[in-house]
Amino acid sequence: MNDYIMKRNGFFIFLVLLFFPMVSSGQFFIWGQAPASIQWKQINTQNFQVIFPEGFEERAGYVANLLEFAYKYGTKTLDHQPSKVSVILHNQTVTPNGFVSWAPRRMEIFTNPPQDLGLEDWLELLVVHEFRHVVQIDKLNQGLTQLLTILFGEQITGVVFGLFVPMWFVEGDAVVVETGQTRGGRGRLPSFEQGLRAQILQKGNFSFDKAFFGSYKDFVPSFYALGYQMVSHARSRFGANVFDNVLDRVGSNPISIRPFSNRLRRETGLSSDRLYHETFSVLHRKWREQYLIANPTPFLALSRGNKHYSRYYYPAFLNDSTIVALKTSLDEIPRIITMDLAGNERVLFFPGLINERSLSVASGRIVWSEMRPDPRWAHRSWSEIMVFDYETGKRTRLTRNSRFFAPAISTSAKMIAAIEVTDQYRFALVILNAENGQELARHALPNNEFLMTPSWSSDNETIVLIASNEHGKRIVTVHFREGHWQTVFDGEGTEISKPTFLPNGDIVFTGAFSGIDGIYRIDKGTGKVFKMVSPRFAARNAIADGDGKNLMWQDYSSSGYALVAANLHELLPGKPINEVENHGVNFYRQAAVQESFLVSASTVPQMEHEVRPFRRFPALFNLHSWSPVFVGVDDMSISPGFGLYFQDVLSNSSLVMGYDFDLAANEGVFLANFNYYGWYPVVGLSATTSLRRGFFIENEQIIPFDYNESTLRFGLNLPLTFSRNQWMFGITPLVRAAYTQIDPTGGSPDFFVGNNMLALHYRFWSFSQRRTVEMAVRPLWGHVFDLQYRHSPFGGADMGSVASARLVGFMPGALPMHGIRLSAAWQQHSTGTRVPNTINIRFPNQIAYPRGVFNRFDDNLATLTADYAMPLWMPDFSIPQLLYLKRINGNVFFDKAFAWSHNIHPNNNPTDPIRDSFYTKGIEISANMHLLRMFSPIELGVRMVYVKGDPNPNFEFFWGVNFY
Repeated sequence: MNDYIMKRNGFFIFLVLLFFPMVSSGQFFIWGQAPASIQWKQINTQNFQVIFPEGFEERAGYVANLLEFAYKYGTKTLDHQPSKVSVILHNQTVTPNGFVSWAPRRMEIFTNPPQDLGLEDWLELLVVHEFRHVVQIDKLNQGLTQLLTILFGEQITGVVFGLFVPMWFVEGDAVVVETGQTRGGRGRLPSFEQGLRAQILQKGNFSFDKAFFGSYKDFVPSFYALGYQMVSHARSRFGANVFDNVLDRVGSNPISIRPFSNRLRRETGLSSDRLYHETFSVLHRKWREQYLIANPTPFLALSRGNKHYSRYYYPAFLNDSTIVALKTSLDEIPRIITMDLAGNERVLFFPGLINERSLSVASGRIVWSEMRPDPRWAHRSWSEIMVFDYETGKRTRLTRNSRFFAPAISTSAKMIAAIEVTDQYRFALVILNAENGQELARHALPNNEFLMTPSWSSDNETIVLIASNEHGKRIVTVHFREGHWQTVFDGEGTEISKPTFLPNGDIVFTGAFSGIDGIYRIDKGTGKVFKMVSPRFAARNAIADGDGKNLMWQDYSSSGYALVAANLHELLPGKPINEVENHGVNFYRQAAVQESFLVSASTVPQMEHEVRPFRRFPALFNLHSWSPVFVGVDDMSISPGFGLYFQDVLSNSSLVMGYDFDLAANEGVFLANFNYYGWYPVVGLSATTSLRRGFFIENEQIIPFDYNESTLRFGLNLPLTFSRNQWMFGITPLVRAAYTQIDPTGGSPDFFVGNNMLALHYRFWSFSQRRTVEMAVRPLWGHVFDLQYRHSPFGGADMGSVASARLVGFMPGALPMHGIRLSAAWQQHSTGTRVPNTINIRFPNQIAYPRGVFNRFDDNLATLTADYAMPLWMPDFSIPQLLYLKRINGNVFFDKAFAWSHNIHPNNNPTDPIRDSFYTKGIEISANMHLLRMFSPIELGVRMVYVKGDPNPNFEFFWGVNFY
């Protein structure tokens, strides 16, 4: 038994050492910064430090109360109360998101709600969901993990979490909790399950690995939806606390290859694989029963079948014979298309980063909103209204630096109604002039109710939209001039969305009253509600043509969203809503009973909190992790030494200090590397000192000696990124200075003298890239330009100089998803004046030699390279627990180089340059895969290179990990 335990511990140590640098580098998570101008405040409660921008005090206080309420009641099913954690609120960005990271430990919340929000308040949903991740991760800090935390700091908890806790559970468990603890978590929405429901009924089960890790050739619903169903089924069958002991096991003794699945089998008799198959066996039966009684509405398909999974969103009639829609697919980037009634499509234009629920058409004008990122600050962005004129083809940026969502153009095309979400979490319906963007009117509901998806009446007087409060959603109308609000329908806790006027004044909307999203109608005369469209899997976003004869909507299947239509009069009057029965599976009901409390404005105690300033600079040097070896975060390496890792919770700074010993060179270096990201330019400062090994020749013998080398570097760079339509652009100018001091030691020869060098480095880097798709092997359109120059003009030894330029271009290949990469590069070295009897340093190469060529150093170098990459096979092949192979890629390449050098051979005249040209060619075969069910995909490849003049090929292996 002891030998068995030693072997299992040995395997665990091997696994941690193998993957530690990969997982830990993902844990040093810096996802950008907020603007430097923000003044930060903080609220400290018993269990949380809430950090937020000045002016956000009211909502921050509510978030603090939400957190404490969730802490009190939301930890019971995992039986763990985490230690205090920092929570950062970002209100300058329009991106709705949240995440938890553990080095340093923090929760970050992006406060802008999306227009496709369900029944819940956005902040309540985020707090409940993200806090559950805090509980999950912190619970691991026990037993062996706690012991390792003493050796490695906070990062080891993240390593254990990343290696041994599957993401289907991580997100599935959080969605179950958000569903049980809020009135409208995603598990309550039929749209959240519709992807899996359609896939299971029409295509059958995928393998567990494919369902979890996805596919390049097939659409696979997210692991959020997958995990929700699996966790819900496990909790329904085995009790709410079924995963409590599972996480205890992972944290206290993660010494097997499958601690989570093995402990799950002990608790339930089911491994992860068997739980998956059992869950979807049950769901298949229930969904089949639901399908058989659906009685789907007949329709005429307008869009044609696509080779790959495709979705048509937000359809609208441009005229009697032309439809406009947003189309997305696995093999093409999002685009606005027109379609005639025969299904013939034409790409009209490619939008930028288009927001959800964002396309409206009237009188030949197309209106939508786009996310516009700040060039420098990742945590600041805007939502701007765009207008496209169909007749002229002109695209106009109507608003700038605004926060408008779901714009709807009036039938006269003179006004635009949009929802404004301020950075203070205030919501309003704003009416704008469609020509110049000037504000014409503004209306808001009492108590700051959230507003969604406005739409105009045919007389341009009334707007219908969704309003949401703690009781649920309702459909309201407002007269745009008078601001008189009226509730026309209350969803009473059922999901409703996207109301639109019919030409006769009735209102159609999407509702989930049957357990499947369908189309419903409100009769304008009686106020009664009828179900008009009963779909197989989902029907959404209905709209009538101009004369009210036909109704068009999005119909969902396992192939995506198709555009379909039916005669409107044949759909009337429809089934009264009180006769509609809910046949949904409704796992959420069990979750609500198990969680036994509801987070809402009326249940959360309203406590007052002291607000104090949060000083950024005193908190910069936050030591969160350390290690008895040196972990190279940049190159994912481990070497003897030690490391100290600092990062502040606002991600404004990072600092690595330590000692790194190179076993191959038998040398070690003490280092400190600091970066500050909180100013407009990024500031870098680093220092290294080491005892280096040199050699000299005496009496034809190579004699080693020691000397000291110390370097101090200071640099500034300015990373800027811009967005325009379907393109992203970026530039980064950089300037850096490095001072190096060489000193003799007691082990240096008598003739050895000191030396010093001051080098300057200038760089301008730029890129452009058209949005791409996951199926593509490499970017289909784009470029990279890199210009560098280094010299040593001020004092010290003359290191000479090096100048280089590199241009890389990407373009599509002959077949879909194939890609061509062409590059040209040039480099020129000038030799400095060597100082005798000491160490002289020459600037390194700044461009790469052809593949397969090593150990060359030429004065001048020019290279040309060509690559042609293609997907060869997408097998979605699984060896359970060991390997999931998603795709095999091929690449053929040809590299050519021209080199000029002096003094290549002692017999050469030093004034005559030696010219040389050489080439290499070869092929690369690589595989995209997941090993040992690690969530981060790995690419493993082999390169066969033929070098000019050598008939035998050389073989090289390469690999990489994609963390995001």
